[in-house]
Amino acid sequence: MKNILVIEDEPQIRANLQEILTLCNFNASTASNGLQGIEAVQTEIPDLILCDVNMPELDGHDVLRLLRTDSVTANVPFIFLTSNGDRPDVRSGMELGASDYLTKPVNPDELIKAINTQMAKQSILQRHSEEKLNQLRSNINLALPHELYTPLNGIIGSADLLIRENDDLDSPERLELAEQIRHSALRLYHLTRNFLLYAELEMMASANDRHEIIRQNRRAHIAIQYPLTNIAEQCAKKYHRSTDLRLEIEPAELAISEVKLIKLMDEVIDNAFKFSQVGQAVQIFARHVDDQHYQIDVMDMGRGMTPHQIASLGGYMQFDRDRYEQQGGGLGLTIAKRMMELHGGELVIHSIPEQETAITLSFTLSEVDLLASFTLLHGRYFMSVS
Repeated sequence: MKNILVIEDEPQIRANLQEILTLCNFNASTASNGLQGIEAVQTEIPDLILCDVNMPELDGHDVLRLLRTDSVTANVPFIFLTSNGDRPDVRSGMELGASDYLTKPVNPDELIKAINTQMAKQSILQRHSEEKLNQLRSNINLALPHELYTPLNGIIGSADLLIRENDDLDSPERLELAEQIRHSALRLYHLTRNFLLYAELEMMASANDRHEIIRQNRRAHIAIQYPLTNIAEQCAKKYHRSTDLRLEIEPAELAISEVKLIKLMDEVIDNAFKFSQVGQAVQIFARHVDDQHYQIDVMDMGRGMTPHQIASLGGYMQFDRDRYEQQGGGLGLTIAKRMMELHGGELVIHSIPEQETAITLSFTLSEVDLLASFTLLHGRYFMSVS
């Protein structure tokens, strides 16, 4: 049974709409004003929202604006209810991202038809998500064998040499072969974990309860300064480039677990060192953009990326395999991008081929919540209460 939230300040209209929806086998809940509507959405994400335009304090446009700026609720179908069909109201609502509008008094048949139309559109989107998931499985099946064979060949070849040439090798040669085996094994381990994580993230992104997944991911909190510094210094040390690292970090608390933050930032920072040269600076700036947002910029002066490579991140591809021996360049950033999206954030890449790459990660601060902060709307501040 589909869940529909009705946000309407007129008690009789609200009751009538709830009755119509219940009779048509929808699970209908109600809110008597915009603030209560936002509270209800935060408690449970509905499948569709019916919302009056003209309400005191927080009107329908304000409600829609808040919902559309939150990645958790950005795609929930939203139908406006207007008392007069006023064109400016309708036009501004559609520009904000409303799915449809109905004029009050609402005709029951038109109401159900409009709802069913939006539900059908959601079903199409879900079908596209499933097709994308099937494409993901196909991509993994094609790419995984090659990725596994390369380090496996290194492991097997080095091991064979140790066995066949045991009597003819001196200690330094044996040590070198042992190091090659260890390096290949670690690469294989890292690749396998990344492929599994990639598949898991794509399935989560295509899930019906994606909004709830984002909400769950944002329940963990972490102070950013120490773990980010530690990750950056470890990556620099790994590539013997500690002198190339530049760090400026403002303290902040982010809505992400420590484990996921480490994985996310390790992929982004490792990519910067992997695809730049010794002596080229890798710069990391982490700062508050405003009271609600925190931004991490990771910049390098390495090989850069083409617009096509950046656009291809969502589907996993590797970049210039014949030219660069490093493997996994496409997958690591794809994982990082998806992790940001599943935490309600954003990863954006700006790059000039053969010159520079700047990766920007934008977070919503953990203490910021639609109902726990001042929200600036139409030049008015509302103090929300939870």
